[in-house]
Amino acid sequence: MKGLLNRLLVVAGIFLLFFVILAISLPLLVQTFGIDLKTRSGMLVSSVYQAVILFILPAILSSYAISRRPFQYLGLTRAPGWLPIIGTIFAYLIALPALNQIVYWNANISFPAQFELWEQTLRSLEESAQATAATMLAVSSLPAMLLNLAVVALLTAFAEELFFRGALQNTAASTRYYHTAIWVVAFFFSAFHFQIFGFVPRLILGAWFGYLLVWTRSLYVPIFAHFLNNGVVVVCAWLAQNGVNYDFDNFGVVKTGFPMPAFISAVATVVFLVYFANYFFHRQSPRQHEFSGV
Repeated sequence: MKGLLNRLLVVAGIFLLFFVILAISLPLLVQTFGIDLKTRSGMLVSSVYQAVILFILPAILSSYAISRRPFQYLGLTRAPGWLPIIGTIFAYLIALPALNQIVYWNANISFPAQFELWEQTLRSLEESAQATAATMLAVSSLPAMLLNLAVVALLTAFAEELFFRGALQNTAASTRYYHTAIWVVAFFFSAFHFQIFGFVPRLILGAWFGYLLVWTRSLYVPIFAHFLNNGVVVVCAWLAQNGVNYDFDNFGVVKTGFPMPAFISAVATVVFLVYFANYFFHRQSPRQHEFSGV
């Protein structure tokens, strides 16, 4: 337990150090190069810089500080194969109506009357974040969409999974408590986005990414799952800019009455995970530090 606490303190300390570095250096970068953070290009530059400083570098340095085999520790030395990738796609499609229903419910929660001011403030912050995302995604050309895929989907997925699953979860996981580690890291993953009206679906996604890492012992699988989730949003936004207005976010959502599509989706997802996860993900009970290389 003492060794685990020490490793967690290393990861937390390095992350906080780079958080301070980001807070100091980003305004200097913006001022030095005249970057306008209200434009799409400025947002993309800021996203790349934050991904590298806040997630990629802390994850790599933490792995070197903790392990003699840092890339194995992060889960980057095990090729996933095609079955986990195919299984991830199947799981995403099967679970989509249920996940969309949870997104809808979470987005429409109401606070008690005494906390109305808090709700208004939080919704204002969330609307600001959504407006920023909309500015980044509002492109109609194919090259611009591919750039969004590279930055918003792929780089974000790689950076966040490298830190939250590769560094943090692999540090916290152990033989007896890996379920706890998965859900605690998923909590921090969701909380870090500072969007309470999207907290629950991100928590579930974070846990899903965590189990994919434990089952396959390859970080590339949760990276792909994360990329798939973000990439669908990027492509749908691009299609909408080109006149193809398919409301993918509301697929399977029932706004009044019993959510039968979500119920069927949830049951099908459970059946898939119970009966087919072993086939697609070679699911095994993790042995302590087997894939972390401590």
